[in-house]
Amino acid sequence: MTGAAVPQNWSPVGGGELGDLIRSHDWAATPLGAIGTWPAPVRTIVQTLLLSPVPTVAIWGRDGILVYNQGYAEICGPHHPVALGGRLLELWPDARAFNAHVIASGLSGRPLSFRAHELELWRHGRAETAWMDLEYTPVLDDRGTPIGTLATALDITERVLSARRIAENESRFRFLDQLGQATANARDAGAILEITTRCVGAHLNLSNCAYADMDPDGDGFTIRGNWHAPTSPSILGHYSLADFGALAVRELNAGRPLIVNDNVAELAPHEAETFRAIGIAATICMPLVKDGRLAALMAIHHAHPHRWSHAELALIREVTERCWAHIERVGVEASLRVSEARLRALVHATSDVVYHMSSDWQEMRQLDGRGFLSDLAEPSVRWLDHYVDPADRPAVKAAVNDAVRRKGLFELEHRVRRADGRVGWTLSRAVPVIDRHGTVTEWFGMASNVTFRHEADARLRESEARFRAIADDAPVMTWITDESGACIYLNRRWYEFTGQAEAEALGLGWLDAIHPDDRIRSEQAFLAANADRTSFRLEYRLRNRD
Repeated sequence: MTGAAVPQNWSPVGGGELGDLIRSHDWAATPLGAIGTWPAPVRTIVQTLLLSPVPTVAIWGRDGILVYNQGYAEICGPHHPVALGGRLLELWPDARAFNAHVIASGLSGRPLSFRAHELELWRHGRAETAWMDLEYTPVLDDRGTPIGTLATALDITERVLSARRIAENESRFRFLDQLGQATANARDAGAILEITTRCVGAHLNLSNCAYADMDPDGDGFTIRGNWHAPTSPSILGHYSLADFGALAVRELNAGRPLIVNDNVAELAPHEAETFRAIGIAATICMPLVKDGRLAALMAIHHAHPHRWSHAELALIREVTERCWAHIERVGVEASLRVSEARLRALVHATSDVVYHMSSDWQEMRQLDGRGFLSDLAEPSVRWLDHYVDPADRPAVKAAVNDAVRRKGLFELEHRVRRADGRVGWTLSRAVPVIDRHGTVTEWFGMASNVTFRHEADARLRESEARFRAIADDAPVMTWITDESGACIYLNRRWYEFTGQAEAEALGLGWLDAIHPDDRIRSEQAFLAANADRTSFRLEYRLRNRD
């Protein structure tokens, strides 16, 4: 190398520990020569890189002699401090071709740039993958001849990982939306699980995706549904959880997922054999714990060892939670349909009591011989005391007197004493028979048993209370509006998530929890769908309570 003469006692200043190592290194044993003889361009570059906060290395001559700063020392990992003053091509033989290209380009005066270059580093005592933006700039001597390369490395690992996380989240949300649409019309658990396992298996390119119910003993389980790739076997059947190993028993019963990347490497031989026997090398198994007991499982498998990513774990965790929530919801809906069917059957099966009443309402005879009132073989001259509940007798007597006075319809709902001795409700209607002289000769009436309606009202109130309890415990936010679009109910999950009070959220107050950039679009879409009486789907950002 050539350059202006320098004082024999020159040495760089600063640089911390790396500066001390450079100053004390035996450079005379390298092609660079003694540090005091370095030409001005080399001095300038070395002094600059020592003061730079960016990982920087100077690569000198065809031997690629390295001089670097503290930041680059961390990139060197276990090669430091041997790399200081060492030959680049000898230090990283696996990257020899790449580094030879760098040296040749620098000595030819050509810069190089590499964006998001993937490297394996040992910055923290272990191997890790990192991404760097690398810049290689030729270094010229006083006559303009290339004598080396100055390289800087900008760590963009976090930026790359953030971009990947964003892409993974977007992919997961798209899949979850598609899965939600695919299962939206499913009305039983089997259909939901069949669609879910098929979609998840295809999306993640799995060998198997399965779900299972646990036996009451907590050990046995039955795989009732299993999507599998054409090259993989079905794993339907009954199994013992203990056969899959202590790790599976411990994690799943604790409500934690079982994650195995390679059962041969991570499990005892007899435990790994249970997996291998059904064609599984890697698995994630998600538990469903209800009332403190392991109740069901959903699992994804690979036939070959596979290191599960955070994205895959997040996806199967969310799919499982949504799947169980959907199953519980359709179960509630099915129960409500059964209740409604029973109520209709009760209504259709209700018998009416047909009766005859004397003109003065003193004598009553039941004509049809069946009904919910107590039967009388003889006319009852004290029907008011016999049938009508004491609390309603004044109202019934007043209504009778009014009908007699008007010679018109008697109609009243009141409580009665039933044939079984209990109090029931009846809707009584009676009309007068009037002769040609305008005299009432008798009355005919019908008493409809509406006890069921009163009981149904009570059950409806109880059902409403149960609905609210179920809705409040559901893992999703649920809301109901009136016909104008004003929100009249939000479940507890909404208030827990947003931190709103009920008075703040009802009506259109829930819009205040939407991100300001999304509010107008969300409000317009919601109100338009409400006005058109159409369903809608909408994604927006929602403020958490924090």
